[in-house]
Amino acid sequence: MLVRKLVTNKISRAEFDEFLCGLEDEQMVLYLESSLKSHFDAIMEDHASGVEQPEDMRNTDESPPYS
Repeated sequence: MLVRKLVTNKISRAEFDEFLCGLEDEQMVLYLESSLKSHFDAIMEDHASGVEQPEDMRNTDESPPYS
């Protein structure tokens, strides 16, 4: 719940303090890392599905060399 409020920018100061205190617990840190990664990955997938890429950039395994 606090993670959702944090990423939607709807967290109160007291809730943020509670969130920060949770960072002292190693198990909580692992949970938060997993939750935030899942959230970020979902946002990136949503974004990528809405962005058109040039035809020559789609489904290629090779990247053009940079000069």
